Amino acid sequence: MKQIFLVKIIFFLFIITNSILLFSMNKKRADHCITIFNNEKAPYIKWIATGKKKVEGRVNSPFFKKLKVNDRVIFYSKKQDYVLCEIIFLHTYENFYEMLLEEGVENMLPETKSINVAGNVYLSFPGSNRVKKYGALAIGVVPLEAQY
Repeated sequence: MKQIFLVKIIFFLFIITNSILLFSMNKKRADHCITIFNNEKAPYIKWIATGKKKVEGRVNSPFFKKLKVNDRVIFYSKKQDYVLCEIIFLHTYENFYEMLLEEGVENMLPETKSINVAGNVYLSFPGSNRVKKYGALAIGVVPLEAQY
């Protein structure tokens, strides 16, 4: 029993150490680190890395006010997947639907065909209700390096 517990602790420490090394290494090359949801159904990191997803959408909260064109940003997931990008534009909108209409659903959620479905995807993210207060932000990105 103690051996299994010890193995779990060592594995946990290994994962944490790798995460710290990965992000400390990449932080030197990036101006910003931003978490992103990433799974088999919605592989956002892969889509950004391959150029399929050209625009990342967010609530335009105070955190994102520090982003600037030509900054480098790392989008990363809990699984240590990441994509390092350069920001090529920042566009602000009143809401997600306006953003999706202007930027194009295919540029933001490549495998979603309908603006209504795409809008519902954005509204399903935690904290999305803050869009009423802050508006939406479209971050145009060009991938530079990735691991997924």
